[in-house]
Amino acid sequence: MIAVGVDTHKERHYAVALDQVGQLLAERSFAATAAGYVELQRWAERLVHARALVFGLEGAGSWGAGLCQHLQHARYPVLEVERPRRKDRRAGKSDRIDALAAAKCVLSPSLSTWGETLIIEESVNLEGENGDCWDVGDGHEWSRGCG
Repeated sequence: MIAVGVDTHKERHYAVALDQVGQLLAERSFAATAAGYVELQRWAERLVHARALVFGLEGAGSWGAGLCQHLQHARYPVLEVERPRRKDRRAGKSDRIDALAAAKCVLSPSLSTWGETLIIEESVNLEGENGDCWDVGDGHEWSRGCG
């Protein structure tokens, strides 16, 4: 499995890909547009077999909503991660650091204890009333913080 963490912003998204043991594979920024979403998806797919990808988005309900919907439509597992708390930011603040934290959250061993309410399964279509991401299969919100 490859974990792709994305720090989302109004104009550009910063993505980092980690392998299953947390080794950095690649990193890059993409335009926060429909064309940028396709480019990000194809970039990640080139790293590994497409179905071995799991995406962790910081800001999936705001600046990352378009990317969240794009990835859901492409049937990828997506996890919304909370922005790191200020007191936990020992390494500072940057798009790269936030994307790395999102990818590490996806790889977190404690994720398995949360079950399927956090990872969007391929067969589940998620879309809330106001563009929020919800697991409509069992009614649980799927955001999670790591830290």
